[in-house]
Order: sequence, then C-alpha cells, then structure tokens
Amino acid sequence: SASSLTRILREEGQISFNDFVNNHRVAFAKNMLVDEAYNMFSLEAIGKESGFKSRSAFYKSFQKVEGISPGEFKKRTTLS
Repeated sequence: SASSLTRILREEGQISFNDFVNNHRVAFAKNMLVDEAYNMFSLEAIGKESGFKSRSAFYKSFQKVEGISPGEFKKRTTLS
C-alpha cells in the first residue's frame, strides 16, 4: 500500500515519498536536457514532460536535487 511505501522510504532512505518521486522526475528531466533530440523543447516543456505540474515546481525541485537551475545545468552540459 502507499502508506507502507511511504514508511519504508522514510525508515530506510530517510526521504519523503514526494522527494522520491521528484528525484526521479529530475533524473528524467536531466536526460532530456542533455539529449539533442529535445533541444527545441523549452525548459518549461521539459518540466511538464517530466511530470511537474508547473514551471515553479520544476525549478524548485531541480534546484533542490542538483543545486543549480535547469537552465544552468543545460548550459554546463552543452559546454562540456
């Protein structure tokens, strides 16, 4: 059940269910940001494709996980 998963995540991973889901969404977004096939997508579109309901939720979660904004991440990975 959902409550069992939430309990396990908190006890074993010391992470909330929402953070667990957002971490996976950010990982998905990072893959899109480095994939040339998505170069024409806006950052907002990538956030929506990754499952975020709003631009602000995407930016906030991305910043929390990566320590930088999605735009800065894209800039750094395209310069490498």
